[in-house]
Amino acid sequence: MKEVRELIREESIRLSVSDKGGEFAVIARQLDIATTNKHLEDASLYRSSSVKEVKRQNRKSNNEWFHTAKAQA
Repeated sequence: MKEVRELIREESIRLSVSDKGGEFAVIARQLDIATTNKHLEDASLYRSSSVKEVKRQNRKSNNEWFHTAKAQA
């Protein structure tokens, strides 16, 4: 584990949780950057957003979390 921590500290690798199954994922930092940039270039997935839109989406998300937490209380 010491070696893994050192690679993370050096930013040679990135350790995260996969979005498909929740398992740990290890990816080379350069590959992670290249993959992220490729996804961000895909206009069908991402687009520019205004401050107003970000605030609107944030309120919507917070509202959903509030109702979810309230339902479980």
